[in-house]
Amino acid sequence: MFKRLLWLWALSLALSLAPAVLAENSDAFFEKRLEELGYYRQAQDFETALRNFQVANGLLATATADDSTIAALQAETAVSQQAYLEAFCGKYKDSVLQPGDSGNAVSALQTALKVLGYTTGKSDGVYGTTTQSAVCQFQLANGLYVTGEADACTLLRLYEGSPISWEAFLEQQCALRGESGAQVKRLQERLAHMGYFHGNATGSYGELTQQAVLLFQMENGINPSGDADLNTCRTLYSGTAKVLCEEGALRYGDSGEAVSVAQKRLSALNYLPSEANGTFDDATRNAVLLFQLANGLSATGSVDSATSQHLNSSNAKSMQDAQEIFLETQANITESDLIGIADAASDLQGQPFNASGHSLFPGFEFVQYVYAMRGVALTDPGAIVQGTSTRIYAPEEIPEGAIVILEENPASGVRMRMGISLGNGRMVYLGNDSCWVVPGKISQIPYTRLYACNFAHEE
Repeated sequence: MFKRLLWLWALSLALSLAPAVLAENSDAFFEKRLEELGYYRQAQDFETALRNFQVANGLLATATADDSTIAALQAETAVSQQAYLEAFCGKYKDSVLQPGDSGNAVSALQTALKVLGYTTGKSDGVYGTTTQSAVCQFQLANGLYVTGEADACTLLRLYEGSPISWEAFLEQQCALRGESGAQVKRLQERLAHMGYFHGNATGSYGELTQQAVLLFQMENGINPSGDADLNTCRTLYSGTAKVLCEEGALRYGDSGEAVSVAQKRLSALNYLPSEANGTFDDATRNAVLLFQLANGLSATGSVDSATSQHLNSSNAKSMQDAQEIFLETQANITESDLIGIADAASDLQGQPFNASGHSLFPGFEFVQYVYAMRGVALTDPGAIVQGTSTRIYAPEEIPEGAIVILEENPASGVRMRMGISLGNGRMVYLGNDSCWVVPGKISQIPYTRLYACNFAHEE
């Protein structure tokens, strides 16, 4: 339950938007205090940080620095983000509504979804395909894992959170060429998932994105403007649009014999250290990404026909064969790349990440995944620690996107916990002995010595 509720809270950070009227002479205090409490970092939406502080401290969520908010910020008893997450996790017990269920709870679910515009059907108390589709759309719009089942996280968001309506969500997704931001990245990822977009989800609406939108519009009978307007987004996120993805492509979350076969091949090539379990999990996605980077394929983390064909060919490069290629990806990292890495890591806050676990280097798989999605292959955590790009830093000196390495001395022996710097003394990492991505202030995380690997660092 803790895991799902932690995810819910982190996702609310990205979905809570409200206007703010802040006194200019108080901005510095608000930013500093919110940063101390774990709600804010530079380049992040300030109003969202303030709003989430209000939610955590039982105030009216206006994103406006009114008298009660100022008093709460100044108080020594102000609830930090971390403390809120820890307390929040114990509020609800696991519960789930799923297709085939019926009764008053299902009727209440249907009514709530109808109010928010996710369905126009009757609240008949029967969890059928219409209700399942509405739940999927609600989960998508509110940043939840799309399962079609109304689990505790979904119900809590629906009844006690600040859920976004379907129309409001669609309006937020609209974008034009030349624009950039989270909505563009989400657009690219959605188009890629449906087989229309084949580039990296950079969050910038360029020609490649415009061509993908044009193709989507033509395939779905929409006026081909190349703009992701409201009508286009309504179809794109409806769940009924035409999909161009190849039948049989394997993606994160899939399971079955086909996944097991791919895992065995990845294992034979030394990309997958764990045994084949038939589930396309985080370790498998990491292995696929590394294989794609090694073999000159688009790093999507999914096994499409091109990846599958190359994976099973005699020309497939093994992990050992690709070491020079991997080193080259590290050598070409720029400061701009590091900022992109930090942004990608920040987007993953509150999401699950089921790593196999390095007893000596906990969190390495998470770092490996974020870097791989940006085209950089990391395979040896020991080499990172001992590399020429790694040195001792003060927390506030570590640049965004650099790999943070915390030397720990637990009773069982020394460990080197890894995460990714967000700048200003903060980092994103896998929570201690957990499988969830969490933010934290480096100075408040126990360690005996602090290192950072900055591949873009110039001596």
